[in-house]
Amino acid sequence: KFSTNIVNFIQQYKLDGVHLDWEFPGTTTEGANYNLLFKAIKSKMSTLVSIALPPSDYSLRYFPLKDLDKNMDYFILMNYDYYGQWDYTMNIGVGCHVDKTVTVESIEMIVKSGINTKKLYGGVANYARTFKLKSTSCTGFGCAFTGPTSGAIKGKLTNYAGFMSENELLAINKSDRTRWSDANSHCDIMTYEKGTNWAAWMKAAERTNLIQWYQQIGLGGSALWAINYDLPVN
Repeated sequence: KFSTNIVNFIQQYKLDGVHLDWEFPGTTTEGANYNLLFKAIKSKMSTLVSIALPPSDYSLRYFPLKDLDKNMDYFILMNYDYYGQWDYTMNIGVGCHVDKTVTVESIEMIVKSGINTKKLYGGVANYARTFKLKSTSCTGFGCAFTGPTSGAIKGKLTNYAGFMSENELLAINKSDRTRWSDANSHCDIMTYEKGTNWAAWMKAAERTNLIQWYQQIGLGGSALWAINYDLPVN
């Protein structure tokens, strides 16, 4: 019934397809049923069908990738949110949520699954995960942050603690921020709010390089999260 409702909705509004983002199947049976849903949808229409995929082996363990490949037009690999406020209890400290080294590892993992990589779209993110540092004297990767809820200030556009668009970060007064780049992760890092807040993201030039790299290694394309974060702060 769900597949029929999806198809009817797409046809009623003349859409070009459906994209589902389930995070994540919790059992082998759920993964198999997920594939059956897409098989049913594809049997009733010829429009596009796609899903989001997590970038870690643990979260992917119940996705029947080879079976999904038969019913899927493309996959979007979520190459972002590797780090965030949810890591507080793990005591791993701050990190760049779009670390290029982790992205490379995730692509290598997906390729080993045997799916058609021309159907794979690499994720790109134009926002930062932000943290409130426990100490202003420790600002590198792995430094401790406060929790369990985020103590970082909210942005005017996103209005969410622990998360800021690039435009929000760049709108912070230059006298109240310190910014530097990390060559290994291809990330920019910034401290602000008198050094108490910490953010890491991939700047525009590095995002362009990432998109080009996806093309060079033979992926189908790239997908940005999210276009509305490019809005001006004011």
